[in-house]
Amino acid sequence: MAKDVVIVGNPKSFALTAGKEYNVLARDGKKISIVNDNNITASYYLSVFRGEGKAVKPKEKAVVLPTVEEIMATFNYDIGEGNVSFQVQGLNHSIDTTLGNAGSAISCGIRQIFGLNIFIDVFTEYFEEEALAHLPAELRDTVIDAMFLESVKKIMQNTTNVGMFLASTNTDYAEFDRIEAQFADLTIMNHTRINPNTGNEIKVWVLDQQFEHQD
Repeated sequence: MAKDVVIVGNPKSFALTAGKEYNVLARDGKKISIVNDNNITASYYLSVFRGEGKAVKPKEKAVVLPTVEEIMATFNYDIGEGNVSFQVQGLNHSIDTTLGNAGSAISCGIRQIFGLNIFIDVFTEYFEEEALAHLPAELRDTVIDAMFLESVKKIMQNTTNVGMFLASTNTDYAEFDRIEAQFADLTIMNHTRINPNTGNEIKVWVLDQQFEHQD
């Protein structure tokens, strides 16, 4: 068992030395019994000793947060036929989701990217409820944005013989602003119109496969 010791801070009382350590024999409310410099057992008020009678605030450990790149490195990209799927590695849980593209009846040079909303919803739920829930919300949002943009780029980079890509979603989708922000540098043109079948406002983006040359 560790010894109960005190160090004199302000030796107002007789037979005590400032900075000296004394073994505590007994504690009684606001007083401590020790053997003083005269080899006499005596009681002294806690205020005489350093850190006694006051709550000592423990030192907070510095929290080291992972970088966006480090978090993204825990996700494996599986690219096949222009689709991108993910498997989380090295964490408490794993998820699978796919962001993909399909042919268009308009032209063989136009592809449609699908799964935007599901992709974001799956990652958002995972980050909020599973292994990364302890991270600040701002960092989680940054990672989701980075994963989404990187995935769209990978699809476009790994799909050949395509002139442009189409993507669309409802403007009332909860994460619509996130999608629009990430598409900003990839978009050739866009248009918003009411869907007569549902009454929802929808938006379509035309994405340029040559985005890498726009830096």
